[in-house]
Amino acid sequence: MKLNEQIRGWTNYHQSVCASDAFAHLDYVLYELLWRWAKRRHPKKNKWWISTRYWHRVGNRNWVFSTENKELIRVDSTAIVRHTKIKATANPFLDEAYFQKRKFDKGMHRLTGKFKTIWKNQNGLCYHCGMPMDVTEEREIFYLAPKTKTGVEDVRNMRYVHCVCQRIYAENRLKK
Repeated sequence: MKLNEQIRGWTNYHQSVCASDAFAHLDYVLYELLWRWAKRRHPKKNKWWISTRYWHRVGNRNWVFSTENKELIRVDSTAIVRHTKIKATANPFLDEAYFQKRKFDKGMHRLTGKFKTIWKNQNGLCYHCGMPMDVTEEREIFYLAPKTKTGVEDVRNMRYVHCVCQRIYAENRLKK
């Protein structure tokens, strides 16, 4: 899981540049490093035993480094998101709607899965204050029904909020 976090962070940082060849090469390098690690860890075992112990078939993919419930993500499965240029005639003081839509679209391109659905349901706005959120700024997931009290990790129960708004909300709840 630690390696997945590192890979995800690196790929998210570099996904806006032409890095698909680099991503494919990194998958190859990771495989080589993991293979060397596995052989070093089990010096008395043969290659077949090592490969069946650490690499499995997941779905229609072969040679996935995984355990029973976790798998190493592929670097080259990260989508490349191109930078969209700002219109030359756009003025941030006069065209607020254009820049707000641009922020929303940027969030839609950068997020995936349930986080993208949450972003879309909220139109890129903070649940507490209603102000636009930027996908690059700090944000938290707010649970309508807390997970400690019968809340589930479901899109209908999750909302994006600014970290500052969440802090203020929590302080006000403690005062009551």
